[in-house]
Amino acid sequence: MEIENAAEVMEKVIKQIRDATTLHVAASLESNFRFLDFVNLRLGPGNLEVWCKNSQWRLNCSVGRHRGIVISAGESETYLFKNGRWERTRLGITDKLWLFSLDSATIARISYTSLEEGVLNDESVWIVHGIDNSDRSHHIWWVGKKDFAVKKFQKEGGDFEFEYAGIKRRVQWPVTFIMRFETVEVNGIVPDELFQIPRDVAPEGETEEWFDKFEDVFDMLLRKL
Repeated sequence: MEIENAAEVMEKVIKQIRDATTLHVAASLESNFRFLDFVNLRLGPGNLEVWCKNSQWRLNCSVGRHRGIVISAGESETYLFKNGRWERTRLGITDKLWLFSLDSATIARISYTSLEEGVLNDESVWIVHGIDNSDRSHHIWWVGKKDFAVKKFQKEGGDFEFEYAGIKRRVQWPVTFIMRFETVEVNGIVPDELFQIPRDVAPEGETEEWFDKFEDVFDMLLRKL
């Protein structure tokens, strides 16, 4: 199959995910913060596993020894495992493509800048580069040539505006966010049992107060900031 440009690659990726009736994704994630030459902080690695079936979602996320679970059947039916029990929350998830930073809001801001061929983990891939026109951050997707599945996503740099002493300034955002996808399975078998809420029963191996300690991490996952 002959590919002419980056937009063509990403259109195939987006269509495959959008048309999927079920989705199972497993990925590792990390954020690296670098400032000047002497501050270099790393958050992660963490792990994210997601199952989607129709309007139902389940997200398992872990960072270190802390773990969290979210199960959603829409905006008004979303539950978070917190403090050893299930609690209702306002968090709603509707678009499968946000997992790959390919939701419509993000793509509307992206200008593709180049398409390269490469190899990732012994697999031939397309490497798609793009710039977010809102903050000038650099987005990179590694896409399998055979299955058009995202194998890796990276977002780096960008800038943001703030006001100090009455003066607005724009500064560079010194963070690199990386997701490495071990599994991207579309239209596979996803058991209904994954979306059941066991009231007041702690899932096996879960740790209390995950959301309080890692609220910023979870927010980063959902908004890719």
